[in-house]
Amino acid sequence: MTSTSFSIQDEGTIVLVYPNTDTAREFLDSVTTSANQHMRWGEAFAVEHRYAEGFIANLQEEGFTVS
Repeated sequence: MTSTSFSIQDEGTIVLVYPNTDTAREFLDSVTTSANQHMRWGEAFAVEHRYAEGFIANLQEEGFTVS
């Protein structure tokens, strides 16, 4: 069974992006810099709702699956 790379949880004003695989976690770590480290919410990365669609599209362009 293939696992989805990222799971999305819409919380209204923010969208939480959860990595589900080691590769997804490594990718998220690589794009998380000290400047945006505060956007981590536990294992998830918090994205402002207005930027979520573009962020998710970028993940898919990188070849990740999102659900």
